[in-house]
Amino acid sequence: MFVGRGILVNDHIIITSEDIAAAEKILLNEGSYFDKEEKVPIISCMDESIDVIACPGSGKTTTLLAKLCILSEKMPFNNDKGIAVITHTNVAIEEIKNKLGNKSDILFSYPNFFGTIHSFVDKYLAIPFYKEIFKSNIVTINDDIFNQKLTRKFRPFSKLGKFIYACVIRENKGERPPTKELSRLQQAYLTRIYMDLEKGQIVFKVNERTIVKNPDNELYKELFQLFYEDLIGNGVLRYRDSYFLGRLYIQKHPEIKNFFSSRFKYVFLDETQDNSSIQHEILNSLFEKGETIIQRFGDPNQAIYENVNIVDPQNVIQLRLYEISNSMRYSQSIANLISPLRVINNGKELVGITSEDSIVPHMIIYDSDKISEVKGKFVELIKEFDLKDHKHPFKAVGWVGYNVNPDRLTIESYFPNYVSKKKITSQIDKNNFHICLNQNTKRKLTVGNVYKGILEFCSNYFDNVGIKVEETILTKSQFEKLLKENYNEDFQELRKQTYVWSKLIFLNDRNVYSEVNSFLKDLLKRFTGQENFDEAYFDSLFQSSEANVKQDFEKHVNTYSKDGINVMIDTIHGVKGETHTATLYLETFYKTNDIKRIMKFLLNHNSKKPNQEEFKSLKMAYVGMSRATKLLCIAIDKESISKKDFGKLNEMVKEDKIVMVNI
Repeated sequence: MFVGRGILVNDHIIITSEDIAAAEKILLNEGSYFDKEEKVPIISCMDESIDVIACPGSGKTTTLLAKLCILSEKMPFNNDKGIAVITHTNVAIEEIKNKLGNKSDILFSYPNFFGTIHSFVDKYLAIPFYKEIFKSNIVTINDDIFNQKLTRKFRPFSKLGKFIYACVIRENKGERPPTKELSRLQQAYLTRIYMDLEKGQIVFKVNERTIVKNPDNELYKELFQLFYEDLIGNGVLRYRDSYFLGRLYIQKHPEIKNFFSSRFKYVFLDETQDNSSIQHEILNSLFEKGETIIQRFGDPNQAIYENVNIVDPQNVIQLRLYEISNSMRYSQSIANLISPLRVINNGKELVGITSEDSIVPHMIIYDSDKISEVKGKFVELIKEFDLKDHKHPFKAVGWVGYNVNPDRLTIESYFPNYVSKKKITSQIDKNNFHICLNQNTKRKLTVGNVYKGILEFCSNYFDNVGIKVEETILTKSQFEKLLKENYNEDFQELRKQTYVWSKLIFLNDRNVYSEVNSFLKDLLKRFTGQENFDEAYFDSLFQSSEANVKQDFEKHVNTYSKDGINVMIDTIHGVKGETHTATLYLETFYKTNDIKRIMKFLLNHNSKKPNQEEFKSLKMAYVGMSRATKLLCIAIDKESISKKDFGKLNEMVKEDKIVMVNI
């Protein structure tokens, strides 16, 4: 049972052992308890601002949930203040709602705030400032809509147009691209420009570099007119513009900081390592010197996003530090291997799960001409350790997915059929039925254009699944001809049904798409004669949600299957936050081979502070190698290992710290 309101010391909430026991019953499995050495002190701490560094799989979110669960029972506070819980994504919000159930209702009610950092900035800073300056409401905050309107207003022969032309030519090594490509590059460069604040003044930047800051400059005037007056002034913003307006609001009304001190007694920040430098600056400026107690949860060792402009994470840890080094995900042998990869560790070693069936990390060391055998060896190890029926997926991950130079190691070097997320987006544009139909009917919705869209969709499907005629891809006209000649009854029915479907599409009847799906599925089964027609994949091409389409399409193309084992392929950025049964970490090239760069850390014989490139590689490796519950494999090019390092690796083999597999 929770202890109720009224227990305060120096105006701070006191969390008792009874409170923690009550939270354990709600959040943990029967017989489980919060670790008294690491987690209980964090849950109990309510009288000071703290930083909590939590290793992967540590139960950090559950620890934060325990605090919130207890606080929800002590609300409203005597002084009528509330709490702010600021997360990085909506996923954390949904997790809290699911775990706390009805107990979460009060957390989402006034005077509390519960939401993402973006929604926080919108609600308290950007929207109030916008209304004050423009006397109207924001219409949309959407990068795609903003960029679309921006490029429509772009005039190639203006001062701005000439400036962008010169920048594109310079980036293209002095050569003028063909006209169509030049136009695309100019528009792409335009969308990279953004507004920022430097010493209180509005400036324009590209990739953190200031391109113009003098308000009297003609280029500045054009940019200000286009970005600030024409677009933002008419209610069209990009996501980053919210933070820009938020900073302007704080600059114009510094007294707003007092509002936050009087409104929020506690602020809890989750996944702080993923905050950009602008987000970090805004939160610091609002809370750093007020009476509000700030408690930040995250792991700087996992700060892998490029927009997190923190060169040295030690500079971020300014509050009293608590650390959760016990992981409930990986084994002690994996913990021992990845522990030296942390850029912040404060002398505490990672603690993993100790069990008799734990598997020692495997290093798959290959000759460059045997790289194609790495994926098969990974599957062999999965089978050898009988991991097939475990609940989490098998994944192969790497830092760099693709490089124009085929001699550079990438994910594609190991998996030639790998398709990057950027390519997947373009593939979806032609494979998804809705997108294909929209492209053919965007000028006018007619029966003829719907028919063209259907033929194009079928042609793209043939291309994607590798169905050819005389070694050439079936075009829509060839498909129509073959259908008419060999399946005339189906051809006539398709023409007839297209007329009916067109009317239903015009009436916005969403049920029509399942009818089209069913008809085309039966038709293409007969036409192609495929014995193993993948119905699930075909159905995924009719999804209307772009996020689901991308997810299903990526799963279809970026999966390696052998002997009934499916290995999903992704970048390290793509798997952050995931849990795998087995992970294959692929050495890739970023200025040099990444494992080669951090080998001395893996071998735990480095005493110097990492340089900037080592720093990036360590964080990437730490994230990628901390996903597995059972098996961690690391694929390394033999050329990346010196003779001295081979000696060290052999010592680790003798000490049963790793297994070396040579192919």
